[in-house]
Amino acid sequence: MALKTHDRFYSVSEAARQFGVSSDTIRRYEEEGIFQARRVLNNHRGLDAENIEAIKAHRQRIRARGRCTKG
Repeated sequence: MALKTHDRFYSVSEAARQFGVSSDTIRRYEEEGIFQARRVLNNHRGLDAENIEAIKAHRQRIRARGRCTKG
């Protein structure tokens, strides 16, 4: 993943771009409990390095099972 994971938060759209999925997919992952975003400025979701790693691991599990990974 090209995403740099140091002390910052990433928006849902930034994470979606990096993983090649829609923002709705990232939000669905949160709803499914894959990660828990924090609320940052203006009450927007903020994903930290731990969240990014959780999404990465989830997507690897999806690919390993051969499921479709479309957004």
